[in-house]
Amino acid sequence: MASNKNGLTETSKTDNGSDKLVASSEWISLTDDNGIKKRIITKGTGPELPSRSFVAVQYSSWLLTKKSKGEHEILTETLIESTEDRYGTPFTFQLGSGQVVHGLDEAVKTMFVGEKCEISLTSEYAYGKIGYLPFIPPNADLKYEVEVLRFTEQPVKRKLLRLTKLKQEGNEYYKKNDSIRAREYYQKALGIIEDEATEYAQEPSKTDADAAVTVTEASGSKISKRLINKEFQELFVILNSNTAACFLAERDFFGAKKHCKEALEQDPNNVKALYRLGQAFLGMNEFDEAIKQVDQGLSIAPNDNSLKLLREKIVSARIQSEKKEKNMYILLTRLIPIQLPRITTQSPLLPRTLVMSTLSTPNVSKRSIIENKELSRLPTDIKFYAVLVGGALAIATIGAGLYYYINSRSPRPKSSKKEQSITPWEVEGAVIDGKPQAINYDKLIEQFGTKPISNELLTRLENLTGKKPHLLLRRGVFFSHRELENILNKYEQKKPFFLYTGRGPSSTSMHLGHMIPFVFCQWLQEVFDVPLVIQLTDDEKFLFKTDLTLDDAHKFAFENAKDIIACGFNLEKTFIFSDFDYVGDCIGKLHFVAIQAAPSFSNSFPQIFGKKSDIPCLIPCAIDQDPYFRLTRDVAHKLKYPKPSLIHAKFFPALQGPQTKMSASIDSSAIFLTDTANQIKKKVNKYAFSGGGDTLELHKLNGGNPDIDVAYQYLTMFLDDDDELEDIYKKYKSGELMTGELKAKCIAVLQKFVGDFQKRKSEITDDLVKQFMNPTRKIVVNDLDGKSKINDDPTRKIGKSDDQVEILPEVKISES
Repeated sequence: MASNKNGLTETSKTDNGSDKLVASSEWISLTDDNGIKKRIITKGTGPELPSRSFVAVQYSSWLLTKKSKGEHEILTETLIESTEDRYGTPFTFQLGSGQVVHGLDEAVKTMFVGEKCEISLTSEYAYGKIGYLPFIPPNADLKYEVEVLRFTEQPVKRKLLRLTKLKQEGNEYYKKNDSIRAREYYQKALGIIEDEATEYAQEPSKTDADAAVTVTEASGSKISKRLINKEFQELFVILNSNTAACFLAERDFFGAKKHCKEALEQDPNNVKALYRLGQAFLGMNEFDEAIKQVDQGLSIAPNDNSLKLLREKIVSARIQSEKKEKNMYILLTRLIPIQLPRITTQSPLLPRTLVMSTLSTPNVSKRSIIENKELSRLPTDIKFYAVLVGGALAIATIGAGLYYYINSRSPRPKSSKKEQSITPWEVEGAVIDGKPQAINYDKLIEQFGTKPISNELLTRLENLTGKKPHLLLRRGVFFSHRELENILNKYEQKKPFFLYTGRGPSSTSMHLGHMIPFVFCQWLQEVFDVPLVIQLTDDEKFLFKTDLTLDDAHKFAFENAKDIIACGFNLEKTFIFSDFDYVGDCIGKLHFVAIQAAPSFSNSFPQIFGKKSDIPCLIPCAIDQDPYFRLTRDVAHKLKYPKPSLIHAKFFPALQGPQTKMSASIDSSAIFLTDTANQIKKKVNKYAFSGGGDTLELHKLNGGNPDIDVAYQYLTMFLDDDDELEDIYKKYKSGELMTGELKAKCIAVLQKFVGDFQKRKSEITDDLVKQFMNPTRKIVVNDLDGKSKINDDPTRKIGKSDDQVEILPEVKISES
């Protein structure tokens, strides 16, 4: 292509013979690095394009390829697509919405109606290092020819109508007592307003007259908003208040608190939001804060009967709480401290004193402990470990220890740095010079006394099964074990074993982190062809979470079972059980861990193993759960049962970084299995901690750190292609791959995983769940030699007797 000497536009032929206009005007660079350039073919006669407007264009695109011809380098062009050929009509997209590649979006923003121009993009502003296969290869430069035909704007009124419709649909579901569906509509509407805030934060030139939202402060990922349009403000307050009401109905008091505060930021005198915030604080047993909110509401509406009744309820609840504290003290005085010999472990989790305990009131029944929570609600840092077999209990305290609760409160010397803390109740990485550090798993192996999973062990696993190790094994997500070789020995000897894992059902929706043990267990079950038992500890959640009722915990267990089944487990070899249904009477908070330990032993499942007590199990779990089963292993030999083997996983990092794990109680830290594709995209782009350089130049110069980059960490757990993952690692570390490109790849992988999961879950019926949870269903156990063996007593259940508690000889904690 060329222009004539008079500067007029000429016509040249493309590879496919079509005519294409060539401009004589100079190329204009729209970026400092010449990554986006344009030259005008026809000047526009209409107005410039407003920000965020919907633009109708005709365009054609070409792939630019450099080829060597002798000593010269020739640029060839290959037509990719044309809107006239592909759509037959103009293509419409919204500026700044991410619907087209970044470079094209930025170039079109500079155009006027009627303008026609050529646009040149380097690969960084097009499809980058990943490309868009099979149409566009990696690192491809592109050229567009674009003509702007017209634009339209989405006026505030149209947005308000959409928001109002979403609110009304949510209200309909709320009237039907479907708070979860109602909340989905409310939060979708809130997301639209949040998008407005984010967009206008990036467009400071936008005037208040044109905006529904103006940002007054932007810091990091948090945006403080001032709503200009009064109708928007009212809707924002109502939507947050309604969302809080849904969370209250679901007994998620933290979620309710968050949305009440969002509403009160816009309208501090909103009585309904103050009322619901008081309810949330009451649910969390924060009585002073609850009264404070109610009193503020009464100062605005002194005759509001709902506020008055709520205040009476809070005062009454505080009195009852004080009575519980007295009962707690009485219970503590009944504990008998016993000084034990020197403990032979260096684990920081173990106290200097262990305590063997028994209730001095033997006539207290197990059921009364459930119904009378003051007997079970001890402070959460007192953890009792126990193993239940028949009616026997071996009980020992661990954790903060009970060298008397009051004596354990002595102050500790302050340190200039914070060590990492990994316990069953807390996961925090170290802090050095004020900077959070990733979890040091090598240090955990040393502290916990476990063994790393070696290449030799993986090779043996592959040779025995004929299967390539799961990606979670290959990439070190499962990194540590206790006697995994014993399970491989059993498999090699064609002797039976079983798998055991579990879930504490605290909400209706699970997140990606919860999937790791279940995805891995499904693979183990398929490879080894062995039974799997899955415990849903709804009784534990009821005891330890003050905001949960029995019905809530039991309902969450049933809903979580659907998520688990969607992982693809074999019905003929899988038993999922709720503790409330299968175990029956609970022994309370003090000794709950007995319930968690019991499934380690095969005679806990007579419908599978009959009366056999010599069949070992393998427990895949996160490393923070190891202390429970370390104690179980210490007790097992006293009971003449095989020790359970364990295989430990690293933590699934929160979006905010690898120094902590993903939490269902913090929405912005988690990708939920109910999230839409768009929600996943927004969360990763907005919250995912980056290991990239502070600036584009520094990133290209020094490269990124994939070891702390959350998007890369997620790919290690969900991207199956080892070669592709290694390529991403090298390119990101060298600075060749940008953070945005890495996040885009992560988003696509997660969207596919969650989308496929949601499709599978939609096919799971309540009847299928009941089949998986049927305690009388016979499960076939193979001796791995092809011979089927069926249990001899399919009707017996554990936990149904009132056997007296027996204190076994003192338990010495070892490194086993």
